[in-house]
Order: sequence, then C-alpha cells, then structure tokens
Amino acid sequence: MAAAQLSAPASTKHKFFTLRIYATSTAQLLPRTLHFTILEPSRTMRLLHYNTDGGFSLAEFFEGDIPKKYAILSHRWGAEEATFKDLTDGTSKGKAGHGKIQFCGEQARRDGLQYFWVDTCCIDKSNAVELQEAINSMFRWYQKATRCYVYLSDVSIRKRKASDTSAEYTWESALRASEWFKRGWTLQELIAPASVDFFSKEGEL
Repeated sequence: MAAAQLSAPASTKHKFFTLRIYATSTAQLLPRTLHFTILEPSRTMRLLHYNTDGGFSLAEFFEGDIPKKYAILSHRWGAEEATFKDLTDGTSKGKAGHGKIQFCGEQARRDGLQYFWVDTCCIDKSNAVELQEAINSMFRWYQKATRCYVYLSDVSIRKRKASDTSAEYTWESALRASEWFKRGWTLQELIAPASVDFFSKEGEL
C-alpha cells in the first residue's frame, strides 16, 4: 500500500505543499478559529486496540500510563459516525463511520502499533467536561502520536488511476479539492505529528 509520506526530510516539499493548500483554503476561517478559551487538559486518554477475536475495544489510560506509541486518525466528520456510545453498546458496525475506525486499526497494525485513537469514538461527547478537556488536549495527543493517518473520504485512488496520466498532477489536484483542507481544526492535525500519511477513501494514496 503506497502512502504519501510527509515526514521530513525526504518529503519536505509535500509538507510545504499541503501547508500552502491549507493556508489558501482556510484564510477565511482564521479570524474565528484563533479565538479560544484555555481549559484544563485531560488527565486520561482512551485508546482503541484489537481483541483476540479480531474486533476492537476501548482502553482508558491515566496520564502517566498512556502508551508511548499509538496511531491517530485525522478526518472530516460524516453523517453517520460511530460514537463512543455506539462502540460501548456494540452497535458501531451499523454506522458508515465504522469503516474509518477499522481502516485506522488495520493500518496501525501494519505499522506495528497496538493502540490507535479516533476522535469520534474515543471521546464521550455527551459529557461536556470531558469534551472540553479533550479539545484542549488535542494538539498534545497528535504531537505525541507515532503515526497520523489522514483519511480523505472525498479522494478516490480509483478515479485517479482511471482518468489521468499524470500521477503527480492528479495527486495535487485531488488534495487541493479535498474538504479536509477546509476544516479549521485540521491545521493542528497536520503540523503537530512527526509523521503524517495521507490516504484515499480506499485506504491508499
């Protein structure tokens, strides 16, 4: 599986390229995204891990016990995301967003990582205090992640292969058009991690 590596130094030009796209796409978002309230960071972190039966479940870690190596997902929310409640109730497989969780887990396992984090189901958004603390911890969680997987649900590798002869041109044009660059929160998800891999909706790019 080929992934667009954005880790320095080999792919520095790709890092700058995506930052340029981001700067252009979010210019109008900056005035409102730069105003925020400083909150206490979360002292716990939930991570997903695979079970022996092939499924996955949540594990909660306190600050000093959080695993040093884990993968983290960056994505645009869709209409049917699998939430914390869905996962704990065992109903997440019925949601369209379950596929993204499975993708992240499988890619993490390929990269030799036992744990992975997905915001849709690792945060209990029905708990206002937990949600606020998690928002204030986001940059740190992304910064400490071993790998960050950017899942582009609106970019198709199959369309690229079928329609264009210039892979570089198509890669750039597809990234430019992605909604991921129009979401204010994704800036920290791009610059905080040491390693960022971009994937199409088929799980490759």
